[in-house]
Amino acid sequence: MKTAKLLLVGLCGLVFSAAASTKTLSYKCAITLNNGEQTVIELTSKANLMKDTSSLIGKQHGGQDQKLHAISQVSECVLEGKEFSRLKDQQLDSKTPR
Repeated sequence: MKTAKLLLVGLCGLVFSAAASTKTLSYKCAITLNNGEQTVIELTSKANLMKDTSSLIGKQHGGQDQKLHAISQVSECVLEGKEFSRLKDQQLDSKTPR
């Protein structure tokens, strides 16, 4: 009986940790489009974009010319509400309308 309780508690811990790892987070990313335009975008993702930004490369995003352009480079992604570490990205963030 004691073993069954421990097993149940262990399984509940696994369920909760699995649920926490699939949490969707809000990010802002400093990007460059294939037309050379640089901007900051906001998005939500279950992936940790602060560690791996490769999933954004090639995705389409609207430019200032109202046309879709592929993302060619990601400078940095941070959690929404946090500051970029690079000064250039901080300046770009302050200029990007929301």
